[in-house]
Formats: sequence, C-alpha cells, structure tokens
Amino acid sequence: MYISNMTHFLDEQGNIPKQMPKEARELANFLALVVDSTTRTCPITLTTTEIRCFNKGCHGIINSALSRAKV
Repeated sequence: MYISNMTHFLDEQGNIPKQMPKEARELANFLALVVDSTTRTCPITLTTTEIRCFNKGCHGIINSALSRAKV
C-alpha cells in the first residue's frame, strides 16, 4: 500500500514540473492517474481501477479508496 501526498510532486501552479527527474515525473504522472480514477467515483473501500501495475513483471490492477485525512 502506498500513501502519497501529491503536493510534494507539484510546482507553485499545481503542475508536475518538466525539469523533475524522469523517474519522479513518471511516479507523479502515475499517481495523478490514480487520483483521477479514484476521485471519479470516490469509493471509501478499496475499489478496482482501470490502471495496471507498472512494476516490471507485475500484471495486476490498482485498487484505490479515499480515506479521511488525520489532522
């Protein structure tokens, strides 16, 4: 399970910077896909997305859910 804060990958305008290292940019784009897919339906329990795992040798599908932020 990954818990990520997308704001760590964004510039002041809320964009993924082009000058970011390739691997970080790819991860940020992947996370953006997961956020987009998840917020489309806003599930509170793990739900299958249409996104495939990108790890080498992995053929799984990503599951995601929204959880309440602990402040």
